[in-house]
Amino acid sequence: MAIVQIRDVPEDTVRRLKEKADLRGLSLSEFLRRELDRVAATHTLQEYNALVAGLGWELAPGTDAAGVIRHSREERDARPGGGRE
Repeated sequence: MAIVQIRDVPEDTVRRLKEKADLRGLSLSEFLRRELDRVAATHTLQEYNALVAGLGWELAPGTDAAGVIRHSREERDARPGGGRE
């Protein structure tokens, strides 16, 4: 595993992070490791855009995206069980 060192963190910030870690029953290191994992796993807007672009989905010019979603939900809800199997 790599070692990450962060310098010049304000004391108040460290205190608040320690409090959050304590509330979860974690050491500060474990709390920060989990937070870094969570941040690293979160997609940026640019990553989401690339994922969607890779699906090849496109709306025709002038298409009402909200209307398409509304129609899809109405169709789903009209199915027996509301589309929930």
